Amino acid sequence: YVAEENFYVAQRVYTDTTHTFDAFLKTVEEEQNPLTLTVTSTEFSAKSLGYDALRGAYAMDLSGMDFSTAYYKNPDLHYRIDAEIQGDATDRNIYVYSHTLYGNLECGVLLDGDDRVLPMLMQVCKNFQGENEEPIFDKGDTSYGEVYFPLCISANETVSFSVLNLYQNWGKVPLKQISSIQFVSPYYHLSTGATETNCIAPYFVYGKDRWTLPDFRSMSAPLWSSQPQHTSAGRLHFLEYTDSDGNYANSESTVDTIVSVGPVYSDVWMNYISDDGRITVDYRHMEMPQTDENRTYYQIQMKVLEDITFDNFKEDFNIFSMDGRAVFYEQFSYLDENNTPITIDASTRPSEKFYTLGKNAPFIAYHHVSNNDNYVNMALIIKDWDITIGGNAYSGAFLVSDKQEGNLNEARLTLDLDAVTLKAGDTINIDLVLLPWGSQLTPKGNIDSILQVRKDTCLTPLTITTEVGEVIEDAFMPCVKAENNTATFTMTGGENNMAVRVYGFDSYRAPTIETYVDGEWVAYKVACVQNGYDGYGVYYDGDGTYSFAFIVPMSNGEARTFRITGK
Repeated sequence: YVAEENFYVAQRVYTDTTHTFDAFLKTVEEEQNPLTLTVTSTEFSAKSLGYDALRGAYAMDLSGMDFSTAYYKNPDLHYRIDAEIQGDATDRNIYVYSHTLYGNLECGVLLDGDDRVLPMLMQVCKNFQGENEEPIFDKGDTSYGEVYFPLCISANETVSFSVLNLYQNWGKVPLKQISSIQFVSPYYHLSTGATETNCIAPYFVYGKDRWTLPDFRSMSAPLWSSQPQHTSAGRLHFLEYTDSDGNYANSESTVDTIVSVGPVYSDVWMNYISDDGRITVDYRHMEMPQTDENRTYYQIQMKVLEDITFDNFKEDFNIFSMDGRAVFYEQFSYLDENNTPITIDASTRPSEKFYTLGKNAPFIAYHHVSNNDNYVNMALIIKDWDITIGGNAYSGAFLVSDKQEGNLNEARLTLDLDAVTLKAGDTINIDLVLLPWGSQLTPKGNIDSILQVRKDTCLTPLTITTEVGEVIEDAFMPCVKAENNTATFTMTGGENNMAVRVYGFDSYRAPTIETYVDGEWVAYKVACVQNGYDGYGVYYDGDGTYSFAFIVPMSNGEARTFRITGK
């Protein structure tokens, strides 16, 4: 007799490329004879939980902390588990995870036995508890934070490693991360340290259909009194259209490619296809750990797969739209066709009107709410674009429809086209910044934050030149390919904490980073003194080499020169 509370029935999805019964028997043998996971550290109540057969992963447990403690009291504290796994007579590919009851876990990092960051994309999953957003599979709404990663264990090999649970800082700046939130569908959570910035909902959920960024938080807004978080703004929607036959289409998520989960910067490409299968779109969502504003970098790469005819394109095709959700913004600002910033009050603008945008980094924005003491403003700033319509380069302007209806504003971004047919092969490529900015503390009519980000990100963006190495073109982040494991480069422009990524190294070992100051090379120390191993990220790239990323604080258009040397 087995007590009911100790009896489990589970199933495992098994796949194997050899399609042989011997391979299946090998897996059964491994399941019945798990390896030994030993936790060698004693801090943070760290312990081994052994092999979790239900999850098919080796488990560890440790304590943690909440957002306020991480932000205000212990920003440099990393919760750490040191562990080792002893292999047996065969090679094994295994999964390991660490678990904490604290649902505020933001990011995870894996170190080797010499405290060097490993090029591993760590999957962090968490549940805040109290929101009960997964009522079917977790009726108890348990608080947790977990970090998952794979390991390859060679026969008779002992592998030593350390798992870091991160909350606020990585090196000398706040970390940046992508993690999951327990929810009824896939849901990405992004933050700067413990402060949430955006959430991405790749799939439609409940009444949030098309609402791709259900959290959109301004870094320049005041923090909540209860925890270090900012208020969220509006509803943000991407592609939707109605063709000449009256058929409506938005789009569905197909596949996501996460380039960087952190802790230096976050970067994910998301592919969508329209409901009718005639347009495919790649969206890149990238963030850096910036503390003045939440510059949400977007690349939109839209391709037409089949011809689509529109009676009135500007009315029926929305590239992007945003509305106030719970507030009515009394002011609307935009860059007019003469490239002049214009602000209009609600009382003086019509209920719906198309405005022609200028071509010098155009922007649109909603701001100022007089009857609300807790709100965030919203803006969109276009950096660059390359558009082909009907097989020809589009030289017209962007249009924005500002619509007021009851207690709601809606801005829709489109093109200045009437009756037109999109041809197979047409493309709409746009680089832009989505910007939640300001708050109830922002003076009425003040759009300085928008103009500053427009200047430092679009008009005089960060640029990079090399003395050793080769510049890799990127819409927003400076990238360099090293030559013989060395790169020397100069960064100019930009603002606040900017990530740089350097490719082409033979080893993942922490590189030497130097900066040129007063005629000599000096060490550029990215690590926090308390920890000593942090402040950079390492990636294993498709060509078998490694790349490194780190943060450079930029200000007032200054130029900074660096040399990074691999080991």
